[in-house]
Amino acid sequence: MEKSSTVLIRLAGISDAAAIVDIYGPIVRDTMISFEEVVPSEAEIAARIKDTLLFAPWLVCEIDGAIVGYCYARRFKERAAYRWAVELSTYLADGYR
Repeated sequence: MEKSSTVLIRLAGISDAAAIVDIYGPIVRDTMISFEEVVPSEAEIAARIKDTLLFAPWLVCEIDGAIVGYCYARRFKERAAYRWAVELSTYLADGYR
């Protein structure tokens, strides 16, 4: 008999930064899909979450209480004509991709 999992999608908080670094770190270090060359610190991710939530959602996915993925919107360009345009990023933990 398979165990049923509880899946929750919710707004991220700065307290989620460590789990997000755990997901994003290997992607930065071991793949070419991120345009970053250095893994951001927990403090940097916390600041990004705080800044993003001022204008757009940053969501995390929990399965059985563990964060296994996240996605966020980011401003596409700063000019007024682009104020509603965003680009999206989504990352999943190894084993959930």
